[in-house]
Amino acid sequence: MKILAVGDIVGKTGIQKLKQALPNLMQENQVDVCIVNRRKCSRWNGNYRKNVS
Repeated sequence: MKILAVGDIVGKTGIQKLKQALPNLMQENQVDVCIVNRRKCSRWNGNYRKNVS
């Protein structure tokens, strides 16, 4: 089993670039599972909180 781990993805640009590159990367390298850390894409740089009223 091949696993691809991708580090911090930053902002919308990072997400868009990953969306473009990931399918080819996975196919070329015969990756079975991909794990992506995207926490720095959230609104508060990793401290995502729901508005609680």
